[in-house]
Amino acid sequence: MADMTKHMADLLIYEGAGFCVRNRQTSAGRVSRLELDPANGLNRLPLRILFSGLDLKQPAYHPGDKRMFEFYSLCWFKGGGKGVFWSEATGEISIAPGCMILICPGQWNWYMVRSGYFHESYLTFTGSWADQMRRAGIIDAGRPIVAPSEPERIELAIALARQMMPESHLRAALIVESLLINAHYEIGGERREHQRNLAALLGWIYENPQRHLRNAEMAKRLNVSVSGLCRLFLSATGKSPVAYGKHVRMQKACRLLLETDQPVKAIAAALGYVDQLYFSKRFNKAMGMSPRAYRKQWGRITGRSIAMISSARPDRS
Repeated sequence: MADMTKHMADLLIYEGAGFCVRNRQTSAGRVSRLELDPANGLNRLPLRILFSGLDLKQPAYHPGDKRMFEFYSLCWFKGGGKGVFWSEATGEISIAPGCMILICPGQWNWYMVRSGYFHESYLTFTGSWADQMRRAGIIDAGRPIVAPSEPERIELAIALARQMMPESHLRAALIVESLLINAHYEIGGERREHQRNLAALLGWIYENPQRHLRNAEMAKRLNVSVSGLCRLFLSATGKSPVAYGKHVRMQKACRLLLETDQPVKAIAAALGYVDQLYFSKRFNKAMGMSPRAYRKQWGRITGRSIAMISSARPDRS
């Protein structure tokens, strides 16, 4: 585990593959600190799902029990009673079954049910994807209530992440990313026409990674200027159009390396790269290792049974 200075009051509450979470009690409240092992390959993924809870019945929390996370926490309240959520950025706001709350790192918060319990599923995550979406305003500490059209997909993401295989983590991360992007579009229950068109374009890019569209071509499809296209992409994905295309191709490359026996040259061609050497350089920059090294390291892991994460759950009070 990463060599970090420990506080005498720190309490280990969760230990997973390549990370642990420790609680530190301070005069202001409880801080859940995240420690990542830099040697663990999963921690190099751009969105790293950490621990989760599936179909839980949680008790009411006391408003005085403030807590702060060093990671993102996405909670879906499936049932139970109505309640209240509070954070530094929002003050008190009402929450009810069916809503989803996204808690950002570095924000004091608490939530409580007025009577009974909360019936929830949740997952926590960290990584550069999340930070980019926060900088782009897709994740907003001042707007923690999100309303995705398919909130139950969070449970699919949890199930995939618990398999502890890189390709499963990638799929889970893409689900979380799409949940947050779709919720960003649906604020107020409305979608503007260009947002719907952009969603269709993002889907097309994902399904056709071998097609490297120029910005002018994409802008024409959306009937906007090139500068308008860039603003839309930044708002929706946290990336420029070109960066988003590269991002999708690298995720597809990871899946092909792990799920098929295709040679690197064939994978490069399938993703629209004529030059294998150029593809390998792009992959190495994105993933921190060559395609062959990635397949060698993770292929051995995905080819055998993986132990599940410990069923122990952190104290979220």
